[in-house]
Amino acid sequence: MNDLVQLLREPLFLLFIGIFIFLAILNAGQGQKSVLTRATLANRSVKYNLAITALKQLKKFQIKNVCLYSGSFKNWQTNFTILASKIWLTDYPPSLFVPSANQSIEVVGKPGCGKTFGIIDRLLTSAIDQSFPILLYDYKGGPNGEGGQIPYIGAYAARHRYRVRLFAPGRDYSCTINPLDFIENEKDMTMAETIAKNFHDNLRGDSGKTDSFFGPAGQRVLFSSFLLAKNTIYPDLAMSFALLQLPNFPERLKYAATKNHQQFSQWVQIGFKRATRFSLTTNVIY
Repeated sequence: MNDLVQLLREPLFLLFIGIFIFLAILNAGQGQKSVLTRATLANRSVKYNLAITALKQLKKFQIKNVCLYSGSFKNWQTNFTILASKIWLTDYPPSLFVPSANQSIEVVGKPGCGKTFGIIDRLLTSAIDQSFPILLYDYKGGPNGEGGQIPYIGAYAARHRYRVRLFAPGRDYSCTINPLDFIENEKDMTMAETIAKNFHDNLRGDSGKTDSFFGPAGQRVLFSSFLLAKNTIYPDLAMSFALLQLPNFPERLKYAATKNHQQFSQWVQIGFKRATRFSLTTNVIY
């Protein structure tokens, strides 16, 4: 006992005790910052509330609340009384419902465990059952379209009278995509400007450097060429490119403007105004 009293009288020992107490208080105040997320297994109450939310979204469609599901179910199983009885007795809903699916969905699992077959394909078929448009990126498809999700999802969609189009550049079965189809007519300046901006941002590369003059001017030339091509018999990117490759292009624009050519509308003239003033050529863009 005397030894303990003597030890407590030592300043160094008291200093160690003070440091230990200070660190303990500091750690208690900070909490467990190393925990990235928390999860618990869904009980019957959670499953029931999720199923009720899903059925409400299925019965009353809203674009901001899309419900998908993995697994088929009968209409009589959507009755709230029967649904509650099934979940409370068996602990399983009639299907794996995914309400508010338009926000995001992440399917996690090791390779070959059945993520695509068991979950992703089932969610896609539920979207087809509800007549939702689908844009599917399938990197597993083979040279002839075999493998991956194309055979199953494509056949299922065609069976439900979908218009299935496969875009696979270099393949014989590939369709074509014309970005100018999104432009309604030669007066649709908003969509033309949006497409021109995306093209211009991608054509300049990853350097991120933009000239204060040629950057906006190049985008304006793209925008105007899209509107001009839209008013021709071949409204596509090939026509837009061919127009920009014409010799003496700025002079031709000035001539068309003075003659008030019907295919050189006021909207197109506004877009090309900067190009004709400074005699821009296609070298600004390509």
